[in-house]
Amino acid sequence: MGTLNTYREKVLHDYMGGLISKYGTNPDIVAQHVRHPSLTHELIARHQAPKELGLDHEQSIRYAVEQYIKGGSADAHIASTKETVDTLEDLAELQVLVNFDSDGNVVYESESDAVVEEVADPYDDEHFVNELVSGEKVYVWEFMDTLLVDISGLSEASANKVISKVWESRVDDGFFQVKFRYGDRLLEPKNFRVEDIDTIALTEFIKGVVQSDTQAGSRV
Repeated sequence: MGTLNTYREKVLHDYMGGLISKYGTNPDIVAQHVRHPSLTHELIARHQAPKELGLDHEQSIRYAVEQYIKGGSADAHIASTKETVDTLEDLAELQVLVNFDSDGNVVYESESDAVVEEVADPYDDEHFVNELVSGEKVYVWEFMDTLLVDISGLSEASANKVISKVWESRVDDGFFQVKFRYGDRLLEPKNFRVEDIDTIALTEFIKGVVQSDTQAGSRV
């Protein structure tokens, strides 16, 4: 349970960091943009207002934001951040690495790092199921609050094209945290979030990049 709480605190910290980096430390302004379906409740639960105040839901959000900022949690977020991510090198400046074993399972450095995340069932996604039935590789996986993009097997130049394409949809307080699988590594850049992204269109874009990569390789 302690590990799970630590994980949730990290996710909340990253989410609030995106908001504070974009909107500053005025709780009235930041509170207007706290709308994550699960992290909003997490924030309120961690910074509960006294019952005698009789606050409604919106007021509770504002109170929790103010307490979060007063607690000094905002200090780490007030810094300049890189405005663009165009290459794997740019991504490396922001990433956290997770390794995979030969079976495709995540290899954790310690048992305490192995946190089970609640995710949406991908088999509820018709497009995902159709790709599996047709035997096609799945390049874009959409989980509960994570968008995983598989750029394994691509040349560095082609991988950079995909990263840049996804970056076009980036918003600081987006619902989905973007992660990339590149070979045996999982790249988890901080503050790389998207809100509304067409996963089918992104899949088709990646297929086009893969095709170009294959054709270029055959000409070598």
